[in-house]
Amino acid sequence: LRGFLLNKVPLWSMIALHIYRLDGLSIVLPLWKGNVPKLIGFQTIVLDVLMGATAVPLTWMLYSQRTRPFSKRGFKDVLWFWNSLGLYDLCSAYLLLVLNYASVGGSLITEPPFSVLGFHPFPLLILFQVPLAVAIHVLCLTNMDELIEPKSGGGVLPLHVRRLRGMPT
Repeated sequence: LRGFLLNKVPLWSMIALHIYRLDGLSIVLPLWKGNVPKLIGFQTIVLDVLMGATAVPLTWMLYSQRTRPFSKRGFKDVLWFWNSLGLYDLCSAYLLLVLNYASVGGSLITEPPFSVLGFHPFPLLILFQVPLAVAIHVLCLTNMDELIEPKSGGGVLPLHVRRLRGMPT
């Protein structure tokens, strides 16, 4: 699976998948009604929406080959920071949920009790989208060099690499 993702799936499409994180705005109404603990709600709204909104220009830059304002190293740093922030967002959300469930951490985390986990959009987010996003962030962070500059095994370079290098597609 790793080899397939690294060689056949373009980097821009792995980043584009994170646009769904704009769905963090769906927490606004439950937060406003008082159904979601304040810290969890604010973190979800701010960080998820930030990750979803920044996925749009990153995807466009990779797809349209407009990474030229950055050096290769600079663009790698941008991707590293973006993936690290996204991973922090996702992992800290799980930690805050555990603290809420255990009633630890003060009123910003524990009040009200997170009793709406069974209602939309929480099951979809917690059971599918978050683990998928974590897997993509980990794959990108652990294989950054290969994604930006894959080693050619004598075959044809992936389309996204040919585009990044300005080669004919």
